Amino acid sequence: MANVKESRITPVPASGYAAFYYEWENITTNMKYGGYHVGDINDNYKHTSKNPQMMSDFDNMGHEWVRSVLFYGSKEQMQDKERSILKSNDARRSDDWYNLTNGGSPYDLVGDEIITIRERIVNGEWIQPDYLNQSDIKKALRNAFQPRVNHSEPKFTKHIETLIDDKGDTSNTNPLAFLEDENGNIRLINGNTTARAVLDSKHGTKVRYQIVPFKEVKNFTPNDIRALGLALNPKDKKPTNPTNTPDAVAYVVEAFISGNRPIDHQSNIDYLQDVLNFSSRQRKEVIREVKSQFNLGAIQSNAPLVRYAQKGNKPKLKARTSDLERKFPNTKVFAYATSKVRYGDIVTWLMINDKKAKNKKIANVMLLVHFSSYHDIKKWKAGESLLNSERMSSLCSKYGLVWREIEEMDKY
Repeated sequence: MANVKESRITPVPASGYAAFYYEWENITTNMKYGGYHVGDINDNYKHTSKNPQMMSDFDNMGHEWVRSVLFYGSKEQMQDKERSILKSNDARRSDDWYNLTNGGSPYDLVGDEIITIRERIVNGEWIQPDYLNQSDIKKALRNAFQPRVNHSEPKFTKHIETLIDDKGDTSNTNPLAFLEDENGNIRLINGNTTARAVLDSKHGTKVRYQIVPFKEVKNFTPNDIRALGLALNPKDKKPTNPTNTPDAVAYVVEAFISGNRPIDHQSNIDYLQDVLNFSSRQRKEVIREVKSQFNLGAIQSNAPLVRYAQKGNKPKLKARTSDLERKFPNTKVFAYATSKVRYGDIVTWLMINDKKAKNKKIANVMLLVHFSSYHDIKKWKAGESLLNSERMSSLCSKYGLVWREIEEMDKY
C-alpha cells in the first residue's frame, strides 16, 4: 500500500461522469504516473502500471505520494485525455514518468507499440544468425506485404544494385525484415527494393534478415502492419538536397582549370566515392560528362548548361515553343530533351491529327530540343541530330505532313 501524503481531487461535475484521468506523483523521486479509469474516484482503484520500478516504489513506505484526479468525462474522452497528456510529455521516454507507453486512444491512431517495434527493428534486435540465399529472397518477394501503394522505384533499385556490386557483397545493405504469423510463417514487411537489387546484382548472393516474433505483433490490424512498413522508411526530419552530377562535374572541371589535375585522376575518383558517396555508375557519369565538355572545347568556361526541366526554366521552353508556332503558321512544335524524344507521344498526336477534318490547319512539324548535359551534345553532334531528323521526316510523310527542321534552345 502506497504512503499517500495528499489527495488533490478536482470537484466532480454535477452531470456525473463515467471515467476520470488521474496522476500519481512520487514526491520522493519526483516521478509521475498518469492514466485513466472507468469507475468512481472512491472505488479504491490504484493504477495498472506494469513498470517494475513503479510497482516497487508504490509499495515502498519510504516513498511519499500525491494522488490527483484532474479530469472527468466519458471513457473515450478520458482515454484521449490520457494519450494527449502522456504524448505531450513523451512519457514513455521521459525519466520523469513511470509510464511505459504514451497511452492508447479510442480512435484509430498509430499506437506506441508500432513505433516501439519500428525502433527495435532499426536497432537490429531480431537479426538472425544465418543468411537468405537468392532462392529464399525470390520466395519472400512472392509473399511480401505491400505497405506502399507504389512499388520500388527502378532508379533506386538500380542504385542499390550498383552499391552491392561496388562493395562485392551485401554488407552495406539493410537487413530484410519479416513478420511471423500465428502459424510460424513469415512475410516480408520491409526490404522489397533491397531484395530486388540483390537479385539483379552480380555479387548479391545472400543477405541478412530479421524476424519479428508473432507475440510482438499479434494484436496488429492490417493497417497497423501498413503503418509499421511505412514507418520503416520515413522521410528525413532535416532533409538535404544531395550533391548531384552537375555539381560534381563543376568540381572536377574547376580542378582541371585551376590546378591542371587530370580529369580521371585517382584523387577525383576517391573524392566522388569516399566523400560524396557516388556509386561506380555515378562516378563514371561524372568523368564521362567532363570529358565530353573537354572534347567540345567548352571546359575553360565551366559554364553550366541551362536545365529547362527545372521549374524556373520551363516557362522559357514554353515561350520559345509558342514563338516558333507563331513564326511558322500551321506548324506543330514538339519540345523535348535531346535524349528523351518521346516518339510514342508524337505518333499518337499524328494519328489523332490525321483523323480530323481534311481541311486541318496543321501542315508542318518541328522539333525543339535542349541539352541536359555535354554528353548529350556530343551524342547529338555524333549522329543523333541526323537520326532524329530522318525519323521525323519518315513519320511526317506517312501522315501527309511536312517535316520542317530541328531548333535548339540556348545552352547557357
